[in-house]
Amino acid sequence: MMKCVYSALMLLALLATGCSWQLHQPEIHAEGWHHEPWRVHCETAESHSPVSDEGPGVHHRKWIWATTAEGEAIYLKGRLEDGFLLVDSIQNDSAQKLETVAPGIAGLRSLCLQTLRRDHPDKGLELAQVRAARHGELIDIPIIFTTGQDAAESATRLVIFGDSLSDTGNLKSRLTVFPAAPYWVGRFSNGPVWVDYLEATQSIAIRNYSYGGASVTWHGHKPGEGIVELIKQGGQYFVTGSLEQQVDDYIDGDLRGESLQRPDNTLFIIWVGANDYIWKEPFTGTISTFLNSPKGEAGFEQVVDEVISALAVEINKLYSAGGRRFLVMNLPDIGKSPMVLQNNTYFAPTSLNSEEERRVELSRRLTNLTDYHNAQIAALAEGLKGQLPGAELHVVDTNRTLRRLMNEESDDNLEKAFDYGFALETNREVVSTKNRVVALQKRCYSGGYLGSSDKDEVCSRQDAAMFWDSIHPTTFTHCW
Repeated sequence: MMKCVYSALMLLALLATGCSWQLHQPEIHAEGWHHEPWRVHCETAESHSPVSDEGPGVHHRKWIWATTAEGEAIYLKGRLEDGFLLVDSIQNDSAQKLETVAPGIAGLRSLCLQTLRRDHPDKGLELAQVRAARHGELIDIPIIFTTGQDAAESATRLVIFGDSLSDTGNLKSRLTVFPAAPYWVGRFSNGPVWVDYLEATQSIAIRNYSYGGASVTWHGHKPGEGIVELIKQGGQYFVTGSLEQQVDDYIDGDLRGESLQRPDNTLFIIWVGANDYIWKEPFTGTISTFLNSPKGEAGFEQVVDEVISALAVEINKLYSAGGRRFLVMNLPDIGKSPMVLQNNTYFAPTSLNSEEERRVELSRRLTNLTDYHNAQIAALAEGLKGQLPGAELHVVDTNRTLRRLMNEESDDNLEKAFDYGFALETNREVVSTKNRVVALQKRCYSGGYLGSSDKDEVCSRQDAAMFWDSIHPTTFTHCW
């Protein structure tokens, strides 16, 4: 049986030492900040098993420079375009071309692996991302080779906007303190997320603007809670930045003259929206009003409509900058997340006789919210197709994918549900009333974003769990 396995295990080093609540990316289109040449930067980390004295997860991470067998630095000769480094040749200290290096990212990964084995043989380091970087600059750039990689009509460059489901270390790089182990090197999971798996298995360059906690619309500071206090309390719902900030940073920082050079080769992926809804969760009363009066001023249908309108604005902004290829991902069913099991603030509009009934009602209303959001996403995509000449816009149904992983829906081409390898029965908790039964998957990690070395806070079969915490999938789920 085909199974997903861990790959691309390490990740982003710190890009900045201080907290920046604006969370803007640095501009990269200036060619000669320090007149330094581009070099090959290798992202590494050490992993620990759940029985390690340091606890599960990754506790040591760093970036190293790739070198030749003789210890010479390796340089990349090329130019910046749309936030990517287009490489013409690979050279050593003597400006000689390294003819023995295989062309493409695979060749650079091989150089990084050779450097790890040669210079750090006893560290147990594994290789994650490979980027271009320059000394003295706190940024790592995705790499494209000018020979063959940018084929006509082929999407060879991904630009991703999103939240913690797609963040490959951006928030961790800025805030430094979380998410901490057993979260995996800045990922909001116990291992690589879907972006890592895609990059590790496909010949494609990825520029990722996703930040954990990002929303589509800006909600300001949540009432009565500072983000630091929220994290100290183990809270897993917060808002940091918006889709608007990410898109503006991309256009202002990556594009010369705010115009995309390679529209045919560039695919924009947008997966965001959940934080516009679940950020209300920790506050007593707020989520009740939000879910119980969907059409009211503070109700979820009004908020969803605002989210969809703001999403349309950002897609139009990218289109005006030259973007023509878009993938928008809808939301998996929030009502099937472990959040339902952890919530103690929602109050139903009618009196319920038990805690189980309250949870069933919360799950039902969160599912209604998800369905409404996804229906509006589909309608937005259809509407924009007629408004944006020459644009391709498709919706990825992540909701259906999650139902398949939960064995709630079988593939049309299969006679019975496929076994994806999850311990669904072991991790299942059923809540029910007379008229409704909801089967939920429990979270694997019960600690907070500041991390924990307590082995009892991590489930015994994290390799087969579907959810890592109250809202984030495990790396196994991301792999599928």
